[in-house]
Amino acid sequence: MNNSKLSMFCIIGSVSLFCMFSPLKAETDYLDKIKFKPIAKEHVDETLTLLSAAIQGNYEQIRTWQADIDAYTEMVHSSSYIESVFRDIIKYKGTPPQNTLSRSNRKISIMIDTQSEYVYERSVRQGPMRYFDAKDNNEIAAVTGPFEKAYIVTPTYYIDCLGNKKKDDAITGYRAIKKPVRHQRETMMKYDIFDPRLMIYMAEPVWNYLDMWRRKLQENNGDWKIGPHSGKFEEGRDGNDIVYHLLLPAKVTENEYVFLSLFFAEKAGWNMVKLETLMQDLKVLGRMQAEYCVVDGIYIPKRITAYNFNEDQSVSRIEDYIFAKQSLNKDIAKNTFTYENLGLKNGDIFEDKIEGKEYKYKDAKLVEIEKKAEKNNDAEKKSEVEQKEQITSGDTKSTAVTGN
Repeated sequence: MNNSKLSMFCIIGSVSLFCMFSPLKAETDYLDKIKFKPIAKEHVDETLTLLSAAIQGNYEQIRTWQADIDAYTEMVHSSSYIESVFRDIIKYKGTPPQNTLSRSNRKISIMIDTQSEYVYERSVRQGPMRYFDAKDNNEIAAVTGPFEKAYIVTPTYYIDCLGNKKKDDAITGYRAIKKPVRHQRETMMKYDIFDPRLMIYMAEPVWNYLDMWRRKLQENNGDWKIGPHSGKFEEGRDGNDIVYHLLLPAKVTENEYVFLSLFFAEKAGWNMVKLETLMQDLKVLGRMQAEYCVVDGIYIPKRITAYNFNEDQSVSRIEDYIFAKQSLNKDIAKNTFTYENLGLKNGDIFEDKIEGKEYKYKDAKLVEIEKKAEKNNDAEKKSEVEQKEQITSGDTKSTAVTGN
């Protein structure tokens, strides 16, 4: 299958089921032990309707969502990628191993206003990014020093704020850039902004997908078939807990198909507890699974784990998010989704690419930097361009190194 086309298809809104390479290990899933049986055709429409209503009813109770999350990322890098990282960033002397494993920990703070669809995230790396030889697990290098980034994402714009000045293992300054948003969830996916609603709200709310599939079944007289492939809707039990399984074929190109495999559990308030993207031969491309808890009568994830798989079904990447603290429907300060909550310090730059203006942060305010006459400032403009390129390059490298 064409990898570029497949990679595009694997993106379901903000759920990116990655495609990379290696020898990590996925946890055993209790769902694999359940014996499922098909749901009778006459009950499919009713069951999908009830499932959709339960998920929507639960989510719509959430007005605001605040969480502190412990995030762990472990992934294997190809030699072509890691050579540039070791050479340019780590300044490693010697040849890196063919497959290099990286491990990192982050603290993530998230605040979401579901009514306005405003999202705030601050991500801080905890300790160094460590690199290991994937063959024998021996540590070979580490990237030390702080890494911190904040995002504000709204339906019309996003702000990306990177801690780009460092001294004595501390962030001493930031640079923020405001840009327009075409599609909010695509933006969050592109910049690896973690959204705790991943299993509830993808490119569209899960209940919208269920309703869409239900209508298609009605139009096709209950037939799940797409091209040569058929889908299925099944029910199983884990003790007294009912679990529903949907397997849906989807067309990528004229001769290429994938399957979406979705599991919904009664003990999770009927929310989705597992999502997989499968190849035509049912090999797994990516998996995301969640454990739930109940806060103020509302079901929300307490842990989300995502896996990427190689073609040989070895695991290439693991991302594990454990929710250390959560609260729902608590008031969020008005300045949360503004520059005031970015941690800017005096002298930091705030660039607004929507208005075409640049500001300097001073005494808790943004002071516009006046543009000087172009003919008198060729050298200065060249310096500014070089500085921006350096910041952008540093941002890209930091993102690659830290997994952010």
